[in-house]
Amino acid sequence: MMDLQEIKELEAANTRIRKLEAKVKRLQLGIADVSDLIDESTGVAGLHLNGEDAPWSDLLKGGRYEDWLINFSIAVETKGG
Repeated sequence: MMDLQEIKELEAANTRIRKLEAKVKRLQLGIADVSDLIDESTGVAGLHLNGEDAPWSDLLKGGRYEDWLINFSIAVETKGG
């Protein structure tokens, strides 16, 4: 049988887990929102300050400027777990 201290530690751990789960959910929703934006547009206007649009294909993984959004690309690839 667990003593009171062990029960309190488990409750604290459960609270931390619930907070982390909520944070993960918010991050997943943010990734989904940006993915939707990318799907519904052609790129970023004015990014290079030269009057040309920067297409998403240049900014995402495998593109000429992938460093700008490489962490986003990785997050999209791994968001399922």
